[in-house]
Amino acid sequence: MVRVLEAVHFPMNKTRKNVLPDGVEAVHGMVLGLYAFAYNIGYSDASKKNPNLVRLLSAFCRAAHPDFEFTSIQVNKNYAARPHVDKNNLGNSFIIGLGNYKGGELWAHDDEGDVPVDLTESIRSMLHYRAGVTYRGRTFDINCRWQSFDGNRLHFARPFEGTRYSLVFYTCDRFQQASEGVRRAMCSAGFTFKWSSMRLQDALSAKNEERKRCRDEFETEQKALFREERRREKEELGPCMARTWNKGWGGDCTNPKHADGGDFCQQHLKVWRTHGRVDGPVPEKKRAEMLKWQKIHVGKGMQALLLRELSELSPSQAIGVLHSLVRWELVNSERHQGNAAADLCWSLARELKGKLRNAGRENPEDLALLAMALSSGKIHHEELWLELTTNLEMEMHRMSGSAASQAAYAASKSGHRGIKLYENAGRLLGEEASKLSAMDCAYAAGAFLRGPGSLAEQVVLRGAVGARILELGLPSFDAQALAMVLDALSRAAPSTWGVETLASSVLEEVHGRADELSLDELALVVRSLGYLQPQTPQVLHNVLDHALRAAKDQGGSARTLAMLCQGIAMQPSSLLLDASERLEALLPEVQKALQEKPTAESAAQILWSLSRCTSSSRKGVFAACDEVLVARAAELPASLLVRLAEALAAASRTGVTPSKALINKVSHHLDMKRYDLPPGKLWRAARAFEVLGVPQNISLEERDQPASAKPPRRQGSQKLEPA
Repeated sequence: MVRVLEAVHFPMNKTRKNVLPDGVEAVHGMVLGLYAFAYNIGYSDASKKNPNLVRLLSAFCRAAHPDFEFTSIQVNKNYAARPHVDKNNLGNSFIIGLGNYKGGELWAHDDEGDVPVDLTESIRSMLHYRAGVTYRGRTFDINCRWQSFDGNRLHFARPFEGTRYSLVFYTCDRFQQASEGVRRAMCSAGFTFKWSSMRLQDALSAKNEERKRCRDEFETEQKALFREERRREKEELGPCMARTWNKGWGGDCTNPKHADGGDFCQQHLKVWRTHGRVDGPVPEKKRAEMLKWQKIHVGKGMQALLLRELSELSPSQAIGVLHSLVRWELVNSERHQGNAAADLCWSLARELKGKLRNAGRENPEDLALLAMALSSGKIHHEELWLELTTNLEMEMHRMSGSAASQAAYAASKSGHRGIKLYENAGRLLGEEASKLSAMDCAYAAGAFLRGPGSLAEQVVLRGAVGARILELGLPSFDAQALAMVLDALSRAAPSTWGVETLASSVLEEVHGRADELSLDELALVVRSLGYLQPQTPQVLHNVLDHALRAAKDQGGSARTLAMLCQGIAMQPSSLLLDASERLEALLPEVQKALQEKPTAESAAQILWSLSRCTSSSRKGVFAACDEVLVARAAELPASLLVRLAEALAAASRTGVTPSKALINKVSHHLDMKRYDLPPGKLWRAARAFEVLGVPQNISLEERDQPASAKPPRRQGSQKLEPA
């Protein structure tokens, strides 16, 4: 065997940073069989280059341990791994050392062992190993000897002299995610791994339970350390001297003084945020602010918040209040009564700014709750979002799979494109896949199919989330989860692998359960069908029939009806011959909804959709949309303003004349936001203004000219609104 290994070319490996000795940037080694790195799982390139070596080593291990199952073989040459943990291994591993060398023993952590080792660096894995702590273990001579050990526990190789080869046979804990092609390749190469072994399934479940237990212990310990640190800090610095509002100016601030000196804490250093003084009257600015919020709270029935200042709320409490306001649909609604709640949310967002680091340390899942509240409530506080995404990246590994899927979904829905957040979320979802619910899978699909295209396949369609969806089965998904998955698939990049296959399965399930869907869910499905444009008219007509009946029976918000109209208007005539008639049938309900002061986005979507309707009764709806948009056009992003300009031009061709006030508003705000658009997009609006007879309303720069060539799009990928 040694002669065979001497003839093998060992590549330089730089990826296993956790095992590299100090001062070494790369070592000679390779993985044969199944590999897992980041989101990728597959049959290693080294296996394809050395098929005979794979067969020989597989047979070598089976001859010594016929009952041992393994997916992978780590082959190393001449390096002693520093203390590390193989966190992706499942169960026991077998190792053997070969060659002419002295030393190189294996040390493995064992609380009953008699060989102590002082750890010089912290190692965070399923078990948390801390720097400066002495751990007990055992030393094993593996020179030409087989030895079993647990790779999930701390281990390393002693220094050696000579030429040393080490072979490690182990099972990758993500073996369930291996594709059929990978499994066939491994079978052909001589692996006899039993993919459906109940013993391995039990071992995987036990590992996941142990991982959760260790994580809970670590979080409890970290919280205790944080509380103790705050207690010592307050004891050393002394309490803040500010007074707080507590049924009168009588409460003491509970924060310690600022570390840089002075009598006040960080929150009370600035005058405009000061709650009071040790003596003296209430500042006039603070009094006016209190009166303002009293009116808001009384109007909304929030007497509990009247008893305290907003800044007295802890970050966790403030996040809870903000989330409740959004969940109760008091924010981001089409009803004018939501304005006071929206103002309160903005104030809570301002109070949270600068406090998320501590909030994430105490309870990282509060960050996911805040992300969902900001996204669902459309609270576009850019500075808070930036701080939030930074802390989500740092604390993602401490969240549950459910919280991680919601955090990633909210980030992608708000337009965040930083790859690190999605990488961290995808890694955690891979570890927690077996615990994800149907709704968690729907959130994850929405996150990664909306987000960076490179991760959509790795995490969802070919990855752990897709495997979990298949494991749960679409019949187990409720109506909301089905609608969300379909919406996510409709937002995927045109080149994403597997979208059509999964979308077909979801559509088939929706087709059979259309009567279970609410009007909001039906509207989401109809809009998704507008993007996907599936060649299945019977499914489309069935969903539209249910949606129109629900709209007439229940009525709906302008946002819901806008999605319905948009989905109908996006369908080509070849698939939906009666699009105009269906839009006309919705006009009475749309007219009612527009009386409730809808958002500019809803009004713009409805107006755009009306270009497909030929009914004369649309003029009243068009006029109502015109009135809303004149007042609220500033709320629209640049991309939607371009689509609105095109919609106005299309409507003018069919005999409906938009008001000059609206045309001027759209052109004015487009000119103000022109640099929010990618190059080569503004010319579309300029062309629309030419049709409207006001070409002078917008001037084009060199960057605004159309691109010479455009990338191919999947049919139905033209979208009215940003994600």
